[in-house]
Amino acid sequence: MTDRLFEKAFANLLVSANELPKLLLDLDPTYPGPVRSDDFPAVTLGWLRSAAVLQFQGVLAVLMHPQCAGEAEILLRPLLDALGHVIFIHEGIPDGTHRTPGTRALCLEFGIARQRDTEIAERFLAIDDEDRVALVSDARARLEQVRVRHQDTGCTCLGRSFSAVRETLRHLGLTDRSYAMLHDQWIWSSGAAHSYFPSRLYRAGPDGFTVVGSEVRPGFRAMVLKHAIDVLADLGERILHVNGTREDQRNRLTYWVANFVETPPLRNALRGEFE
Repeated sequence: MTDRLFEKAFANLLVSANELPKLLLDLDPTYPGPVRSDDFPAVTLGWLRSAAVLQFQGVLAVLMHPQCAGEAEILLRPLLDALGHVIFIHEGIPDGTHRTPGTRALCLEFGIARQRDTEIAERFLAIDDEDRVALVSDARARLEQVRVRHQDTGCTCLGRSFSAVRETLRHLGLTDRSYAMLHDQWIWSSGAAHSYFPSRLYRAGPDGFTVVGSEVRPGFRAMVLKHAIDVLADLGERILHVNGTREDQRNRLTYWVANFVETPPLRNALRGEFE
């Protein structure tokens, strides 16, 4: 298959991949919808799913363009963050298994509210005093609201930190290779966000000149797409489970993913047939 034909086939594959968010909404239309602002874990799982879908669609958009496809890996980091938080709410991993999903959702909300309060009050530099007062007031109000709800559950933790995601993925990765790969991808994506890899910045152009643009291979793009599919599907399946969706409905998601992974040219690219 020529590069041109591969690009056409891969573009069609990316369009098909965008059916996954629609399937998740079809299987569980709970959120967005008439969910009370104090309904935990539903409201927390709702915004985590919305955030993950946006990051997933961002991955697809960047993978569409071979010259910048290398940057799609960076967008896997927030997608993996969302998965890590959903795993915590679902199973309590690596700690908190004695608490309910609703309490664990409040642990996350409390941690986020504390971090937001600190950042606005102490770390932002470009906010003028008048705006800072208003923003701090809003952040403090949210923090107090969540603190009271969290305290009422009987939990004494100080909230879940964003950095806890790595430990959640690591805990699962010690016994499950698929999660070990996602743990390592989290580390690599973090490094990609803060580093510059020459192979991602430049490629050989006509007459030996170096030009700006990615030189990532089809196999790399296929791998990033596969990771994005796996992460969003895992996140979605766990949310369906917490929300009490029937097993036969959850199996529709499993069936869709299994079929997608076997779709050419993804299967062939993952096998390195276009390298």
